[in-house]
Amino acid sequence: MLYGRVIGPQRLGERTPLLVYLVDSLGFRAVFRPRSISYDDSRVITVDGRTLSVPSRATFVDVRDADTLRVELDIEDAIGTDTRRQPLGLSQGSYNAERPYFIQMKGTARISGRVGGSAISGVGTGFFETYR
Repeated sequence: MLYGRVIGPQRLGERTPLLVYLVDSLGFRAVFRPRSISYDDSRVITVDGRTLSVPSRATFVDVRDADTLRVELDIEDAIGTDTRRQPLGLSQGSYNAERPYFIQMKGTARISGRVGGSAISGVGTGFFETYR
């Protein structure tokens, strides 16, 4: 499973749907477009002396006709970077001022649902990103 959003500088601050790309040992299985991710921001980290609430869990769901997908993420570890810092090579204004902290996380992903009339399920270690 690969998922994410592509947000160019002209769309900072806009909420765009996710793109979820599913494969198995035979190749491509499906694409889903969940509208949002539900986060439980009960983990706390410190970035440059500032305390931030970041995800400890996340969930997203999509239904496409008879196909369904549910993804649950349990976060084990998280670090953050302030994107306003010049050493990152960002020009002034190229970050999202409302959510300037780039959060990188490691945890367990659980997927379940149905694709093409067959049940799908899986559990594995994953790496996830978001902004706060």
